Amino acid sequence: MKQYTPVNVLTEPDGFGNATPTDILWTNNRRYHIQRIIQVCQPEDKVIRYTVLIADSQRQLFFNGTEWRISTPIN
Repeated sequence: MKQYTPVNVLTEPDGFGNATPTDILWTNNRRYHIQRIIQVCQPEDKVIRYTVLIADSQRQLFFNGTEWRISTPIN
């Protein structure tokens, strides 16, 4: 089973008032800017999946309404 790492995420509201992730605050207190949101998908389980570009690497960022998780740790 794939594991996902909990992270803190900074967001800004978009034109419709939805929270859009802008930066990830990693456990070592480093801040990583999300260069680009490539895709947003909300399947039936209501967990929003963002495909994002961070530090020139593509990652999956998940939001279930209360907590954020990332697919691949940032080194």
